[in-house]
Amino acid sequence: MTDINFWNRNPIKEVGTLANEVISRSLLYGVLGFLPSEPCAVLMTDGEFSPGIAAAIENAGYAVTRLCDPSEEEIGCVPEDISNMPDNSFGIVITTGWPNNTSELENTARIAFSKLREGGLYIGCAPNRFACALDTIISGKVSDSIDILDDNIGENGSWIDAKELFTPRNLSVTLEALGYKIIELYGWQIALEKLPKERLLKSDWTNEEIEEIATLEFRLAHEKYILGCAPTIQFVVKKPNPSDELIENITDQEI
Repeated sequence: MTDINFWNRNPIKEVGTLANEVISRSLLYGVLGFLPSEPCAVLMTDGEFSPGIAAAIENAGYAVTRLCDPSEEEIGCVPEDISNMPDNSFGIVITTGWPNNTSELENTARIAFSKLREGGLYIGCAPNRFACALDTIISGKVSDSIDILDDNIGENGSWIDAKELFTPRNLSVTLEALGYKIIELYGWQIALEKLPKERLLKSDWTNEEIEEIATLEFRLAHEKYILGCAPTIQFVVKKPNPSDELIENITDQEI
């Protein structure tokens, strides 16, 4: 498979590069845009960009609990598994890493659901099957890309370390089946994917360059018609609040 998106799966290995900075700011913009007006407790699992995102959320006035591997010692990180955190206690749960397969997605989303209070948000991401198919055209045969659209990447293949891929539709269906209400689906790294690898790995970038590319990514993320081109599908889903639904039903009846 092509290595055009080598940085995408685990860009923390290249801290300080253009790609790393743009991705971290893009993810942060997406998260900050969905924070509720009233501060709440936020739960994060450790990942590539969780320290920076956690710090920004805390600076905005929210109480953040960032989890890490119980066997590791890291300042500002609680060595605890997410399953051991109290149920119905958090306004937001955030995971920054890709799930390896549907089972991992379902398990993580189910646990997040149990930790959220009613009306709370779960923010996560998954690798996009359509983007993988487009990448494969660059390095392989069109027939290989069609196979990916039909049955993912197969038992012997991988794409940026992902063994199973998702489409916006099956991602939505899976999350809704677990009880979530879809708030937003958008895509990241659409612009970055078009940059040559040597530029992605630049370490002498300027803040203006970062802001320009991050702005482009943010605008492209809101273009739903090109979501299929994005390597990463970001999702924001909500644990239903019966009180909110009751108010909505009353309002609809009045109208």
